[in-house]
Amino acid sequence: MSESEHNKQEGKLERSFMKQNFGPHPGRDMQGDAVPDEEQELIDKDLKHLHNQSDDARGSGE
Repeated sequence: MSESEHNKQEGKLERSFMKQNFGPHPGRDMQGDAVPDEEQELIDKDLKHLHNQSDDARGSGE
């Protein structure tokens, strides 16, 4: 699998994960209600932290 295919697959998995865990639309909870800005900021920070951990585990150093 080429790197671009791998990245495309990762993107699909991430979108699937987001939909399953955070509802069908960004910024919405599982009931479809809007997520408050403060809560969305915490979610974004957590996701960024997890993404950085994943990059570090792969050795990209970014």
